Amino acid sequence: MKIASYLKTSLIDYPGEVSSVLFLQGCPWRCEYCHNPELVLPEQMQPRLSTDAVVRSLLNYRSRISAITITGGEPTTQPNLVKWMKLFRESGFKIKLDTNGNYPRRLEKILQEAPPDFIAMDVKTDAKSYLKLVKHRCSDSILTSISLIETSGIEHEFRTTVVEDYHLPSRMQRLFEMIPSSSPYILQGFIPSDKMVGTWRDYAATSSAYLQLTLKAAIAFGLKASLR
Repeated sequence: MKIASYLKTSLIDYPGEVSSVLFLQGCPWRCEYCHNPELVLPEQMQPRLSTDAVVRSLLNYRSRISAITITGGEPTTQPNLVKWMKLFRESGFKIKLDTNGNYPRRLEKILQEAPPDFIAMDVKTDAKSYLKLVKHRCSDSILTSISLIETSGIEHEFRTTVVEDYHLPSRMQRLFEMIPSSSPYILQGFIPSDKMVGTWRDYAATSSAYLQLTLKAAIAFGLKASLR
């Protein structure tokens, strides 16, 4: 795996579990509000950690954590991900996988051969707006991945980072149509940063009032929505 960094202990990345977090390099998208350029932009990537060394550390730390969260970047770009997920499972860890849904065939292979215990998928925008937002043609892949996760039988959530000046009510209504009504749906606010992939560092942080308004609209639409 292309491991950029490794957080030994997190209480927030895997709901209900104490997890270690692996941050993996590589993603084809260039999301305007991405906060992780060092995981996405080749010119900002630092030397990778040794996978073997990180795995040894995880195994030695096993008594203090119950799970491993695999995030990125986009983890499904990693060619040996299934191999390592199997090893983590055999070592007694629960596994949470974060994904943007860009690679449904790879996701399907993971679900078949090394199913995680929890999947979180970011749904960035309504289907027709993906190309402009992430600079990558992927709307069909997104819809396929949502369906795979919804029907997998695995605990999961879909989530959207709400940017107040972009995720206007009309756009959110179109986005809501993509979210399965039976799946947990998490809304979280955008926080600007000087360190971003795209050009939205000057956008204002999402207000609590707008998040509440969006939550109310999602629930009225029939979704199992909540705030984080």
